[in-house]
Amino acid sequence: MIDLRQHVELNDLLKALCDDTLSDEQSRRLEELLTGDADMQRYYVQYVTHHDLLRSLMRVESTPIPLEAPHAIVEVQAEQAAEPDGGATKKATAATTESYVFPRREAAGWGRYAAAAIVLLALGLSVALLSRPTEPARHGVTTIDTVATLSYAEQAVWAEASAEAMSEGATLEAGPVRLNTGEAQLVFDSGAVVTLLGHVRMTLTGANRCTLHEGRLLAYVPPKAVGFTVDTPEGAVVDHGTEFGLIVTPGGVEQVHVFRGSVGFTHGATDTPLVAGQAAIAEKPSGDIGNNGQAADELGVRLTAVDPSLFPRLPRWFPSEVKLIDRELNDSAAGSVWVLNAPLERSGVVTHWSFFDNDAPGRSVTPLILTPIDGGRTWRIVGIGQTRKSDGTGVQEFTFDLVDGRDRIHEGDRFGWKPGGVDFDNAGVIDYSTTTDRNVTWLGAPHTRIGVGNDLAAKPLPTHANTRTYSIRAKVAPLPSIEIPTVPAP
Repeated sequence: MIDLRQHVELNDLLKALCDDTLSDEQSRRLEELLTGDADMQRYYVQYVTHHDLLRSLMRVESTPIPLEAPHAIVEVQAEQAAEPDGGATKKATAATTESYVFPRREAAGWGRYAAAAIVLLALGLSVALLSRPTEPARHGVTTIDTVATLSYAEQAVWAEASAEAMSEGATLEAGPVRLNTGEAQLVFDSGAVVTLLGHVRMTLTGANRCTLHEGRLLAYVPPKAVGFTVDTPEGAVVDHGTEFGLIVTPGGVEQVHVFRGSVGFTHGATDTPLVAGQAAIAEKPSGDIGNNGQAADELGVRLTAVDPSLFPRLPRWFPSEVKLIDRELNDSAAGSVWVLNAPLERSGVVTHWSFFDNDAPGRSVTPLILTPIDGGRTWRIVGIGQTRKSDGTGVQEFTFDLVDGRDRIHEGDRFGWKPGGVDFDNAGVIDYSTTTDRNVTWLGAPHTRIGVGNDLAAKPLPTHANTRTYSIRAKVAPLPSIEIPTVPAP
């Protein structure tokens, strides 16, 4: 019989295996668990059979049929027994069933994959070889890769070809995007955030790349998305960790304005490195021959100072990659404090925050701003917002409304929260899932009373609880006066 704690750990490892995100360390641990343990080997085969093979057949013309999840009840019991903050509540809609889609025609070969898994285990081969089987594409099955998400739209009017798919929260495939008027913000799967301003014609070409044919955009590129590239009709802008604006006019003029960091700007045969405070303006090569006998496209790129008025710096959500979606778990314990791992990478003021909850109406949660002490081993509360009560309707957005401390962001600050208020506790509110890429740090419990200046030590979590991703984020607005260094034009 499998120990409850090992069962939860095995579930997490198998999920990572099926999602193709298993690390080398996790791979070694999975191999340790499976070696010589017949119960775990049988469970592995069951998991692969019921999860991977079924999922590989999803989205065929079919009728959804509920399938009982064989591990759901045990998983809930194990979480309640092992979590340091007292447990988690498996959401009712996901506690006992998962919905899969079965093809109408029989799919041959299911048995051979389970048999192959048993043979591999018996031979003691590396877990790396036990990744889910790759089947040839079946007739009628289409795999669609998305590259970005529409996170925000303000008075946006889309061209007819784009309008149907362009609702807030929509995931976008590679292809054309046509904005006629208004403003919109796209979060690429890499983490790059691009704001479209007014009339824009662009094409999404990858998770970290796009082409601007015409219009104006403002790009923010966090460290993990360095290399983000915007192609233009005559060249490209390649990011080296920055915030920059780009304009392409109908007449072919291209302008790049660098507000932070640096970029490489290629125009025709000219490569121009740009740093914060610099801008480059390049005319479309005409092909005409000038008085000096040189073609116009050999005349180079003109450098000047940035013009911030061309790019209104809109409020931005952090972490940009987090989606406010229905997740399968809720905290059931009280008194914990959590801080997001992603920094609020922008000078400005926290104005709003938002989270997803559809099953804890009436519970309260308090937003916090924390700053790291001792390299992140300790976190100090520097700002407290107004406590809010969830209505359980899903995505909920609130103004921060500073109660104590500061709401202006300093370098390294993070957004956090406490279920309950500054002087009372309640069970958790915000939905979370267990993934291989956690987005939070736990600051322990209980913290019934909190205040500005409190120092909270980061606490380790058990392996099975150390992979949480919460549906929460904060909006940071730029300060009214933005200081941008200027570089004289040569």
